[in-house]
Amino acid sequence: MRPNYDYKGRSQTIIRKIISDMPPGTISLARGDPEKPKRDMIEEFYGYINEVDNGGYAPTCGSDYSRKVFSKHYKERHDIDIPKENFCIMDGGASRALFSIFVSYLEDGDTVLLPDVTFLLYEGQIKSISDMMPEGIKVGYVKTNPDFSLDEEDLKKKVEKEKPKMFVFATPNNPTGTRYGEEELKLISDLSNDYEFGIVSDEVYDELIFDGRKHHSILSYDDNAIQVNSASKKFMPDLRLGWISSKNGERIKELLPKVQIINPSAPSSVVHAYARSLENGLIKRYTDDVLPRYKKNVNHLSDELEDLGFKVQKPDSTFYVFPKLPDNIDDMKFSDVLIKNGVAGVPGSAFGPGGKRHMRFSCGNATIDELDEAIKRIKKSLKVYK
Repeated sequence: MRPNYDYKGRSQTIIRKIISDMPPGTISLARGDPEKPKRDMIEEFYGYINEVDNGGYAPTCGSDYSRKVFSKHYKERHDIDIPKENFCIMDGGASRALFSIFVSYLEDGDTVLLPDVTFLLYEGQIKSISDMMPEGIKVGYVKTNPDFSLDEEDLKKKVEKEKPKMFVFATPNNPTGTRYGEEELKLISDLSNDYEFGIVSDEVYDELIFDGRKHHSILSYDDNAIQVNSASKKFMPDLRLGWISSKNGERIKELLPKVQIINPSAPSSVVHAYARSLENGLIKRYTDDVLPRYKKNVNHLSDELEDLGFKVQKPDSTFYVFPKLPDNIDDMKFSDVLIKNGVAGVPGSAFGPGGKRHMRFSCGNATIDELDEAIKRIKKSLKVYK
């Protein structure tokens, strides 16, 4: 038996490879780990798990109770009306939710557009599906501006030329820590209506926005768009809960035949506990607790990197910093130098063509002392590279 793709030409994702290659003592700013919840928060969460006593299989998209809670949360938190039937909760986090969408909609010869700086998983998943098709699926990139906002003219040009099946993006964005505003989302919606392509918006960082700023969701501007979300960044990654939602209930019906094969159901106790945590304010207490430290970390690292000659678009959300390297330094080579000097970051090229000569540093699980030590090692790496 042989695999249906050239596995020797593929490897782990670059983030996994960097982490697996780290020598002891490395300060890891590579993986997107949020801060671990406090012990009392974890105990409260697991107390909700103990409320479930039947241990049976859950419905494919989650219990009626959990979907009601999600619907109420979207209305109260974001003023978005999504009927409970229009949520599908699954395990595997946002990754499996995204894969379910791609498997359900993409066909041989299709084109998918992505911003030219975006999360690396999208292209990887699309390629894994494309491998099984004669012609394959084309991935195209839309240019972004220096502040990582969309180049509107390039978006219009690419949509008109490529006739994409869908446009996939993240807001807030990983790796940049920036967000799309109302006008950008309205433009995406208008173009979708005019050119009949689907919209998939990854909004897993929607609760990690600094200074009480409002999150703008595509669901507020487009009735046919699909939003992907996750519990991983809002509480604990190892919950591996993700969900899909849309104002258009037909979207969920279209996805369900593939979802129930890929994801028969998420663990009923974990889904129940997360719904209870939303309902009782535990998730908000956690994000309210960590957000000041995330902001402090990214601002501190941004300022220190600027002093070293990096150009930084200071994030207003998430826990990532995505600086541009000084002096035409190659990001892939610099990543290797960093590892040798005890710091792990992700080269920007992994996130699309617009990421060249950038690095992504993740500050969610770091202390200020660790960041200060990382800065010393980055400074040393710059001298060694030169």
